[in-house]
Amino acid sequence: MRSYPYATDTNERKNVLLGLACMSILAAWILHSILSYVELVIPWWFDAPSVGGFLTLFYTAFDKWVWRKAIIRKLHLTRIPDLNGKWSGYIRSSFNEHSKSLPAKADIKQTWTEINVLVRTKSSESCSLTATITMDDRGASVLSYEYLNEPRPDADKTMHMHRGFTTLTLSDDGCTLSGPYYSGRDRQNSGLLHLERELKTSARAENK
Repeated sequence: MRSYPYATDTNERKNVLLGLACMSILAAWILHSILSYVELVIPWWFDAPSVGGFLTLFYTAFDKWVWRKAIIRKLHLTRIPDLNGKWSGYIRSSFNEHSKSLPAKADIKQTWTEINVLVRTKSSESCSLTATITMDDRGASVLSYEYLNEPRPDADKTMHMHRGFTTLTLSDDGCTLSGPYYSGRDRQNSGLLHLERELKTSARAENK
């Protein structure tokens, strides 16, 4: 499941990148000072980490792991919610006049800069193509993404591959994603997608 860069309406990426660049310069200077103090000569075939090397290392660590930590959020270095993990819930569609709830499972793979949302039901699976994470007027996080839906081989013949769009609002406790979806002209359906974290304590545990 390939992840794609997603957009956000905060300035944190510019600010964090500037901070990581300053840390990289400091780290390179410290390493140079230590090597000079101990009079250690680095062999020609081994290149000690430069500013660029430290920046790559720090950025990769922040993008994949550090941004999830509680201390980072307490310092207000990031406001992007951590949606990574498995979710379960249901879909209600205008196809059957919202009379039935179709069980759904979702797998969200997310780093600080990339995301992929895969939603599975008994009859099809939908994979995100583009995504944004923004804040609404009351400060809640909103995940919006375009998706491609592919029916399973044993799905009803009336189902066809189609594109759609959904907007999911994250609850204050970070455990629920819920909101409307709209499908393309081939299906012309709308409805509600409601998801809850399968392990509600997992996100909190990762941030400790």
